[in-house]
Amino acid sequence: DDFNFAESITVGRAFETYIIIQKQDNLYFVDQHAAHEALIYKKFKDAYEQEKNIKQQLLIPYVFSVKYDEREFIANNLQQIKDCGFEIEEFGTNSFKISEVPLMFANMNFDKFINSFLHDLDATEIDVKFISDKLARSACRAAIKAGDKMTDDDINHLKKLLDDTDVLRCPHGRPVVIKLSKYEIEKWFKRVI
Repeated sequence: DDFNFAESITVGRAFETYIIIQKQDNLYFVDQHAAHEALIYKKFKDAYEQEKNIKQQLLIPYVFSVKYDEREFIANNLQQIKDCGFEIEEFGTNSFKISEVPLMFANMNFDKFINSFLHDLDATEIDVKFISDKLARSACRAAIKAGDKMTDDDINHLKKLLDDTDVLRCPHGRPVVIKLSKYEIEKWFKRVI
């Protein structure tokens, strides 16, 4: 399907959640939260792939304490975490110190990230996908929620971003855009057979 929204008309919004766009003989229902989530996540992953080797030294290293099982989990995956662009080392008993991070993480909330990171101790391996999935959750928290007021400028910006990417699903797998054709609507009203 052609998801070029540049020439489309914004018909309106439904339930303060769905943006309705008309393009030729189709209506597109865009879930504003899923779309924004997907766009943030894609932007993050693209930047992460480009910048994970560009490190930012922290002015004050981030030191955190962990329980024994968490220590084992991190210690067993230390090299994988380093491969993802984090300079991390053991720092005393049941503590770790992060002194460098990929550039885009320089201003993140480390407490939240570490808590999220340690939430899944049954994960078999830590790799770039594991870390990006953890960050998808953070991206979702930052996204425009259903019910948030969006200005016309916000909607136009979202349409432009949708044109610039091929995002059709949010990080949780929910669809971003649903298409409904004029033909399908006319069938409802028995205008066509």
